[in-house]
Amino acid sequence: MKNGIKILTTDESDDNVIVLVRNLWVVRTMHQEGVKIKEVNIGRLPSGTGKKKIHPSVFLSDKDMDIIEYFKEKIFQ
Repeated sequence: MKNGIKILTTDESDDNVIVLVRNLWVVRTMHQEGVKIKEVNIGRLPSGTGKKKIHPSVFLSDKDMDIIEYFKEKIFQ
């Protein structure tokens, strides 16, 4: 992940990039390390212990919900 963050924070082009990750905490970490994020699109997040069904293919834990709040406060004001 560190190499990807380094590339995304040092590239000076204005290109739009799509980055696929498995967990919301990765996106939060990328943002905290200086990656500029314009949009977060949440797709399939599988079910698991302590997760709530939000959409037919999206299940979120309390930690996931906290990360979404982080996005709302820090990125999408």
